[in-house]
Parts: sequence; C-alpha cells; structure tokens
Amino acid sequence: MNEPNPYESPSTAHAQDGASKTRTALTPKQVFTYSYCTSLPVAFTVVVIWLFVVFNDSSVPQSQRRTSPPDIVELIFLVITTLPSILTCLLFSFSYCAVFKVPEKRKVWPAVLFGAISGLVFNAMTAIWVIEYFFEW
Repeated sequence: MNEPNPYESPSTAHAQDGASKTRTALTPKQVFTYSYCTSLPVAFTVVVIWLFVVFNDSSVPQSQRRTSPPDIVELIFLVITTLPSILTCLLFSFSYCAVFKVPEKRKVWPAVLFGAISGLVFNAMTAIWVIEYFFEW
C-alpha cells in the first residue's frame, strides 16, 4: 500500500515537493536567460547569412564586389551592436514577470519568441546597418 518510507526523513520528502514546484516556476532571471540566449544566435545567424549573400551576389559588378572577409573591426562592431539586446531582454523579463505575478503561470515560449524577434529585428538589422554605414564595400 502507500505507507511512508521509514528510512526517509520528513525533510527530504518536503524538499522534493518544493524542488518540483520551483522547477516549473520561471524567475525573472530564467526569463532573461531564455530570451537572451535565443536572441544572440538569431542575430549572428542572420548577419552571417547576410555576409554570405553579399560575398556571393552575382548581380553586383566584380569591381564593386567585396573580395575579403570581414576584418576584426567589423566583427567587433557586430558584437557591439548585439549588446543592446541585454537591455531589451531585461526590460522584457521584468515586464513579463510584472504582468504574470504568479511564477507558476509564466511560460517559456514568450521569452523564446521575444528573443527570436529581438535578435532578428533589433540586433541583426542594427549590425547590418552599422557595417553598411561605416565600411566601404
């Protein structure tokens, strides 16, 4: 039947119940982590695809085509332009947690979706604009 284990201490049983509850509850730190860790790969992927298209665009005349890969300064600009994502993801995590005050009601998918949109629209477009503006092709 369902008899309690005589070798298990009562504190262990309560700790396991508490651990299962905290695993499902999202904290603001976890919301930020999910959104930021989604935002960066999306931004870098979009920029790398954009650079690949720029290097291999056959409609551009050979004299105007870029023949060398991005130099270190361009890569530094790329990293710097993705840093504002920290602020946007922090703002999102605090506002999301303010709207859903009960941690158990918070879901992971809004954080991942916001991170993907933030990485695509905000970070990648900013990086492309900065590289296009500051460097001659």
